[in-house]
Amino acid sequence: MEKVEESLYSKMQPTWMRSECGRLDARLEKVDAMKECAIRTRRKPFKVILYFDGSFSHQYYFDSIEDGHEFMRRYVEKR
Repeated sequence: MEKVEESLYSKMQPTWMRSECGRLDARLEKVDAMKECAIRTRRKPFKVILYFDGSFSHQYYFDSIEDGHEFMRRYVEKR
């Protein structure tokens, strides 16, 4: 049931967000644990990658798509 809810939620939400000023961007991705070995111990399947002026800034890992989207919103709405 949890996977179904998460799947439906992800279809309704964007994977990319941009601030009004255009300087802050955030992208949500599903983590490929085979490529990112450090994540296997964390077991957090989603990551948000932050950009400032088009350049990579940080990345954070989350347990759910909902948590990732909330973080993205807070980042791009920051003043």
